[in-house]
This record gives sequence, structure tokens and C-alpha cells, in this order.
Amino acid sequence: MNRGQFTNKHIKDGKMRYNQTLLSTIPKNPNDIYVITVVGDRLDLISNTYYGSPNFWWIIAAANNVGLGTTAVAGGIQLRIPAETGALATLMERLQQRG
Repeated sequence: MNRGQFTNKHIKDGKMRYNQTLLSTIPKNPNDIYVITVVGDRLDLISNTYYGSPNFWWIIAAANNVGLGTTAVAGGIQLRIPAETGALATLMERLQQRG
């Protein structure tokens, strides 16, 4: 399993509760894109550039085991931008609806 944990919040017994989800490792694909970050880069902005939406930052985070607690990334690191995101997006949508 990938170490990236994603939290799903819900209300139970009148209290806010959180469920954690561990995503499976995101397999490498020959069509994946590799980028070197610069100072000031953020996962949500990178997601917007490559996926057309800032909402898929967690895919990049999970693929690279970064972003735990923040969307900021250090400059000078190589990030893999997974090409195949459809199955992961569907999984997260189902988890959020389950709330």
C-alpha cells in the first residue's frame, strides 16, 4: 500500500469522525510525465496544470509519497504525474459519497 493517507469525514453520534483510506500503489505507466519542481510549487497547482483541475493533487501526492499535511513541495525534486487517473478518481468519489 502507498503511505499516502486520505481522510474522509462524517458525522456519527453527533460528533465529527474521520476515516482514513490507504490507496494502493499507483502503477507506473509509459505515458506518465516527470517534472522537476521549483521553489513555490504546490501539488494543487501542478494538478491544475496537468489535469485541468486542482482537485486531483492527491493523485500526485500518492504517486510520489509527498504532501502529507501540505500541498507545498520542495524545489528540485522529481515528481511523477500519473497518466491514468480515472480509476483513482472514481474510487475517491465513491469514498466521499459514502461519508
